[in-house]
Amino acid sequence: MSLTGYAHFSDMKNLITADHANWIRYLYDNIEGIIRIMTTTSENLHCMICEDLSLNYTTKGSLAHHYRTHRKQTIQYFLNNYLSISPEELSKIITKSHEREITQC
Repeated sequence: MSLTGYAHFSDMKNLITADHANWIRYLYDNIEGIIRIMTTTSENLHCMICEDLSLNYTTKGSLAHHYRTHRKQTIQYFLNNYLSISPEELSKIITKSHEREITQC
């Protein structure tokens, strides 16, 4: 099965089509970047994968550690929810998350 999306962790900013296995390998190689994006864009420091079952973590570090405990699901979540977002749109989402953090301080 082929998937089309953006390779957010490379210099290539155009859409790329690759099979599922290649995307999974690419994302495993970039798991720390995925975790950084997901912890940055998380509202209320809760796990996007566990949803209602998630604890509200007290720091981004503890949430990042939690994401590392279920890498496979984290990668699948990123594949389903972030791969098709353009780099420009992802940058806006991250910027908005940083602005939200600043106003909460």
